[in-house]
Amino acid sequence: MMIALTFDDGPNTTTTQDILDLLERYHIPATFFLIGNNIREETEPVVRRALKLVFEIGSRSHTHPLMENLSTEEVRAEIEETSRRIIRIPGAPPRFFRPPYI
Repeated sequence: MMIALTFDDGPNTTTTQDILDLLERYHIPATFFLIGNNIREETEPVVRRALKLVFEIGSRSHTHPLMENLSTEEVRAEIEETSRRIIRIPGAPPRFFRPPYI
């Protein structure tokens, strides 16, 4: 049996750090689905740490909207902005996207 451990809606400088501490201590891999708006100067070190620990970084969108209320262009912009912020840290473009509220 295989289990995928995922965390949504970060990063932040408190809870995400606590989670990373536990995952690192017990050598547990995980995927973090990040909200682009939460990737700021003060949270970039948290994302760098997750990437250094070889955790998968995915996209949760830029502003966490209900996607069904957006146009195709707006959905694309939500995903692309989060990808740009992750790549800038530097990281690889996210391979996975988890829509909010689904």
